[in-house]
Amino acid sequence: MTIELRNITGTPIFLQPVEGAEGYWSAMDSFVIRLETNQGNIILRGEKGWITDKRSGSSAVDSFIPKWKGPQSMYSRIIAAHDIMWSGWITRALSDELLRQGIILSGVAGPVKAGIVKFTVDHFGHYYELEEPLTGIYAGNRQKELVYWEA
Repeated sequence: MTIELRNITGTPIFLQPVEGAEGYWSAMDSFVIRLETNQGNIILRGEKGWITDKRSGSSAVDSFIPKWKGPQSMYSRIIAAHDIMWSGWITRALSDELLRQGIILSGVAGPVKAGIVKFTVDHFGHYYELEEPLTGIYAGNRQKELVYWEA
């Protein structure tokens, strides 16, 4: 059975720039993202201080696909969820497929652009296996994340 993302809900995700680390933001408060699928719900939690670069990639592609759409948008939630999933909590293939579906569901882009984003992260992103330590600015993220599946 193919997974189908049906809704993206959760608490607002308020971010502030990380001092001395241009292009990175930290969560000002804890947040919850709920990915409702045809196979149950994926619940993702981030704690205060969790770090993101929002949508990865150069600002040169902002006109193609935005970095962020605000603390309460479906799009921002799927971007944050993808970052958390890429810490190794969920397989790379499923994470990228949920990102593709989430971009479409949010209304930010249609299937073609969402497919290009998926292709790009599939081929150029750095996914971490759960047993692999996170590095650099993300080193403390896994301790600020929790992911579980509600059947």
